[in-house]
Amino acid sequence: MNKFFDYLAYDLPLHKVRELLDYIRRFAAVFAGDMPVEGKMGEYAFCATPLGEGAVRVHWVKIGRELIAVDAVV
Repeated sequence: MNKFFDYLAYDLPLHKVRELLDYIRRFAAVFAGDMPVEGKMGEYAFCATPLGEGAVRVHWVKIGRELIAVDAVV
């Protein structure tokens, strides 16, 4: 999980990173299976795969025009 915060800490305040992470977890939980899903929360886009039991693998996060490769399990 630290990897997720480390990659996004330069571009977003900590409370926004937490809010985004909570949204990604809820969004990915809606989709059962092992297929990556793409979603958007306001101005932030992301790609994540639900892993079960509340865990997700976040592949990338897009902030504005910047695509940040995260590849972290949170």
